[in-house]
Amino acid sequence: MTSRARRLALAAVPLWFTFAIVFFHTPWRTKFLVSSVFAATVVAPSYGLLIVAALAPLGRLIEIGLDLQPYRIGEAITLAFLAGWLLRPDTDRRFRSGPRAPAVAMALVAAAVCASIVAQAVRVSQYAGELPDTLGILFQAYYLVPDRIGFDAGARLLEGLGLLAATTMLLRADVRLAVRLPVVMTAAAIAAALSSLLATRGIAPAEVLAEQARLGSRISAHVADVNAAASYFGMLLFVALGMAARRWSAAAGWRTWLRSRAFLISLLWLAAAGAEAVALRATGSRTGVAAAAIMFSVAAVLAATARARPRARAVTFAVLAVAAVAAGAWRARALQNDPGTSFRRQFTIASVHMIAARPAVGVGIGQYYDTSPLFLTPEMAWVYGAQNAHNYFLQIGGELGLVGLAFFLGLMIVVVWQGARALAVRPDDLRLLGCLCGAVVLLITSLTGHPLLVDEVASTFWMLLGLVVALSGSALRSVPGNVVESGRPWRRPAAVGGVAFAALLVAALSVARRPIEPPISTAVDGMEPWETAPDGARFRWTHESASVFVPRDVTRVYIPVRLPTDNPRIAPIAVDVHAGGATRGRMLVGDSWAILNVELAPLQSLLGYKRVDLRMDKTWQPAIYLPGSSDLRRVGVQVGDLKLFREY
Repeated sequence: MTSRARRLALAAVPLWFTFAIVFFHTPWRTKFLVSSVFAATVVAPSYGLLIVAALAPLGRLIEIGLDLQPYRIGEAITLAFLAGWLLRPDTDRRFRSGPRAPAVAMALVAAAVCASIVAQAVRVSQYAGELPDTLGILFQAYYLVPDRIGFDAGARLLEGLGLLAATTMLLRADVRLAVRLPVVMTAAAIAAALSSLLATRGIAPAEVLAEQARLGSRISAHVADVNAAASYFGMLLFVALGMAARRWSAAAGWRTWLRSRAFLISLLWLAAAGAEAVALRATGSRTGVAAAAIMFSVAAVLAATARARPRARAVTFAVLAVAAVAAGAWRARALQNDPGTSFRRQFTIASVHMIAARPAVGVGIGQYYDTSPLFLTPEMAWVYGAQNAHNYFLQIGGELGLVGLAFFLGLMIVVVWQGARALAVRPDDLRLLGCLCGAVVLLITSLTGHPLLVDEVASTFWMLLGLVVALSGSALRSVPGNVVESGRPWRRPAAVGGVAFAALLVAALSVARRPIEPPISTAVDGMEPWETAPDGARFRWTHESASVFVPRDVTRVYIPVRLPTDNPRIAPIAVDVHAGGATRGRMLVGDSWAILNVELAPLQSLLGYKRVDLRMDKTWQPAIYLPGSSDLRRVGVQVGDLKLFREY
């Protein structure tokens, strides 16, 4: 298959979703915006990329301002650009030499995503009518309604890979993008920061103001996730700093710089960096601020030692690394009793259990949230019901398995390593330093959040990653004697991706039809192992929070509970019941068996189990209150054998 044919094949999906907006019943504002992006990209792909860089980060504000919610307008703009760019293969053919995207690493990630989508389609086909309904949603309402097979979640990751490739190739064709793209990205960030400032003054749409009221002192208007907003501003802060430093480094001395136009341009970049720093601080994200502080120290050392000897730079970085580890240890100790730290730890426990359930291929792309009720700790299940991982790498591991996680990490490592190599040979390239530090900031914040699940943040990150690849590739190629990649770039990645797709699809299909079961773990159900009471009754002790799981077709469950003491300092214990996102009542439990009669609503997801959460108002130690007991565990009540009902 020729390169043109491959690009046209890849263009089919984004082209369909772009044309669907034009021909289906959508608001004229949406038609005009998307078709304009598509037409501009076909005429001049580099300008299409700049339009995406300007509009995609502000997608939510555009949706609200044009009354287009819940339409994913940022993704629609991105797909329109990708469709137009892929229809212009001549753009890259005329510039075969130059930096290339890490095609093999990208092909492996794409293979993992595509295999996961196909396997989920097979799984959904087990349920009567579900697969046709899902395909109908994808055909008619892709931007409006989430689907069952993870197509939208997988597509957004593939769109990110497309933006990475497009940015790299277009920079090879038009070197002016190396300046224009950071300018447009920064302008969008300033607009986002300004929207947050206006929101604090009460100048914003009602929906944004209501969101700000919920967030309290934490401020973010352009996206609802304040932690993702912190990742965004922290990332672009270093882009602006790198561009400002580039202008200074290009001048022949301080005096020349102060008398030149570069001084004024540097001031503008520094002002933009200041606005982004203020917006970052306003989000109230401790991780975002800490990541920015760490990378600022690293960037400052790199810039200050650009002309130093390698040994001196190595010693400097060793000292910096020791200081960073010491500061991290001190901070970790200070946060030991922080409630937020406990929640992060519980999210990690849930993710580890999810990965263990399907270690090779995961539970399916886009399925973490819907599957999480089977793996959350009882406390987290009571608070959230269902939730994302709050760690994007663990999210990828849960959805795509350890293989998919390895492919994703491999792609990130390849890009960062290439940037580090380029800085080793061109330490004075401060623009590359700023872009690389910005990308690393987002990756650091992804350890405690999921900014790449937010389209407005993800689109900018993938373009920035493409900018890093292009700048570092150019720097490495400028070194005399460096080996230049040659040959047909499509053949090897396509073959590797095809083999990986086939292998992962076989592995995923082997487990797709088996339901995912909740793990047998106290960390998940909050109960101790089965025991037998002196009267012969089987029971399990609960902790302060506990959960029971029943098959999805169960419509009612009787849960026997008791407290084996009538000591007035303990009895009775109040037990609250929660199931299906609603409170199911409260019961005072004493020393005789009582029945929690819990009615269960139909599941909206395709999980094989329903979860019922219990919360006790106190815990106690049997050794203190039960004669002859040596049990010092802190427990709640005893739960006996469940009685299940299936009413049709």
